[in-house]
Amino acid sequence: QNRLKMTTARLSSRFVSLARLNQSHSRAHLPKLLTCNSIFSLSCTSFPSLHFLHRRAFTTNAASKQEPKEDIQYIVDVNSANFNTQVIKSPLPTILFFYSDSNPATKSISTVLEQFATQKKGYRLAKVNVDTNPEIAQDIGIRSIPALISVNKGERILDFSGGSMEQLKEFIDNTISLGQSFVEKIKTLSEKGNSLLEASDVPGATAAFNQLIEDKTLKSEAIGFAGLVRCALKDENLELAKELVTILRDKHKDSLDKNEVRQAISQVELASESGSSKGANVEELKKKVSADPDDQQSRFDLAEAYLAKGHYEAAVDECLLMIKKEKRWNDEAARKLLLKIFEVAGLSSPLTTSARQRLSRVWFL
Repeated sequence: QNRLKMTTARLSSRFVSLARLNQSHSRAHLPKLLTCNSIFSLSCTSFPSLHFLHRRAFTTNAASKQEPKEDIQYIVDVNSANFNTQVIKSPLPTILFFYSDSNPATKSISTVLEQFATQKKGYRLAKVNVDTNPEIAQDIGIRSIPALISVNKGERILDFSGGSMEQLKEFIDNTISLGQSFVEKIKTLSEKGNSLLEASDVPGATAAFNQLIEDKTLKSEAIGFAGLVRCALKDENLELAKELVTILRDKHKDSLDKNEVRQAISQVELASESGSSKGANVEELKKKVSADPDDQQSRFDLAEAYLAKGHYEAAVDECLLMIKKEKRWNDEAARKLLLKIFEVAGLSSPLTTSARQRLSRVWFL
């Protein structure tokens, strides 16, 4: 807690108020549980955060967290054990459909919803049998069935408890549209932050990434924090970057496998390992390598110095030159450094793709 307070003070002028962000993640400050006040009526207004959804994210048992990854499922049966995986972490907007086998009306609606789910492939239909899962309906506040609630990234966005077929189709289309708008907004803010960071506009990039944290409807806090980690590194503040990574690991454990988060953490780890090279004089090392092109240690030091300053392409070039001269040098140190660079840059990034092709040619030919 003391470390978090210290970090808040240091970030207040340049980055983001971590105390406020930390407070927003506290279960004690989550909104009270919402209830469905409009039964058998269509409501297309936005709702605040659904406390129940967040609470289930905290209380889902370990078994559900270890469920294997699979292809997107558009129709799923939901219970307490898999609620977190199938609803909270759904890659698509999700329509929760509350039904009962004893209610004939729910059967016809279920058929229509399943047909639309497989045709449109823009949302996930999560079916909740209230007879076998009464606790879910009770927690959310369902008073009668059939009832539908659309959720996106843990946020309750629309309710539908009855109406014409046209109204049902409108509800589905609105759910898909709202889900897509969230995705587009996250993508836009991420791209903006990345572009500003590449242009060395750290304050501008910080503002963009901070929006991903402040806008709670996006559920993109982890991506925003990952962006702030990179801002701190760009600002040559490794200690601050480490503190932000600690927050990621403590507050966003479920997001550590996201590409943006994994890359940011890898960048900090690599910067820490290359810390001894951070103060190295690149120009001096370039002179040493120029005077003796076969000096592998100096070239390796130069690659690490480039890496510590965020010059990934230059670091890649030096590593490939080392491999070309002596690929087994120092237990394949150059190749191992390249693999770390790939992880930091992103396994699907243009830099990594090009460097892998070059490495393949140099290594095997």
